[in-house]
Amino acid sequence: LWLALNRLDIAGPFRFRLNWKALDLAEYPKVVPTPMDLETMRRKIEQHRYETLEQFGGDVRLMVSNCLKFNIEGCESAEFPVRSWAERLQKAY
Repeated sequence: LWLALNRLDIAGPFRFRLNWKALDLAEYPKVVPTPMDLETMRRKIEQHRYETLEQFGGDVRLMVSNCLKFNIEGCESAEFPVRSWAERLQKAY
């Protein structure tokens, strides 16, 4: 399941934790106190930290929710429609 999500053409922005400092997004940790990304999920799989599929799904939902919360509606660019990608990722799950 993780591999299928990671292989999606729109998974790029979700593969690694957002480097908010490098991007000068000081408000990010205030809006998103619990970040989640596919790489963190991969490590949790390897460490057997998911006891159920529901726990895995909770992290997928958290990742999508964080994206939608930080990237408010109407503010995405046509070149980088991250909200649309988050919604597609959620549907793929």
